[in-house]
Amino acid sequence: MHMISASSQHLNTDHRENFTNHIDTLHKILNTSNDTYVMVVAHRGDRTDAPENSLKAISNAINIGVDIIEIDVRLTKDSIPVLMHDKTINRTTTGKGKLSNWDLDSLKELFLTDKNGKATTYRVPTLEEALLLSKGKILINIDKCTMHLNKIVIYLIKTNTLNQAIFRSRKDFYKTQLHKKCLNQKLLYIPRIKKYNRRLNRLVKKYVTSNNPVAFDINLTKKNQSLQPLINE
Repeated sequence: MHMISASSQHLNTDHRENFTNHIDTLHKILNTSNDTYVMVVAHRGDRTDAPENSLKAISNAINIGVDIIEIDVRLTKDSIPVLMHDKTINRTTTGKGKLSNWDLDSLKELFLTDKNGKATTYRVPTLEEALLLSKGKILINIDKCTMHLNKIVIYLIKTNTLNQAIFRSRKDFYKTQLHKKCLNQKLLYIPRIKKYNRRLNRLVKKYVTSNNPVAFDINLTKKNQSLQPLINE
């Protein structure tokens, strides 16, 4: 799991009383720079007690009070968005081969496997199923699918979950135009800072002035501490 912001406090009824619903509460926290609340993000849902990217993993994360789930979305052979991290289905299902070679009906005949590779009773969910399960309950970081953003937006509109979607780029923020696409669709975009370079401080200030992002996704590792001063600023 990942965390955003800074505090040990978990979301409670005091936070919720001031807003019309839970999603409004989470947006308010994201947009308040001096809020001390820590937002907890479940990576591929609760993949400890359920298959990753499964409806059960999403349901578990919602039930324990997680604020954001990260899910991975790819397209089937018949262009249906489903939850799948890898390009192949080998690791996480009872099937084999590239996901892009499977249509949805055939994919639904397979079972998801758990973290030990054992078959479960759960099936590969569609994005639409995941959105309907999450509707009004949790923010959703949708990954692996920004090249199909227009198609994803169709399902967000269909399920009335546009206000729950978060998108990030895989590249450093100054190498992508994804934020403009998200802005046009009124989607929440969190720019990524992947590694340090000498122009970074200037680029960040320029980006903040032009786009006023709610947050940055910063890749800070033990081997790369050069981003720490920027985080502090």
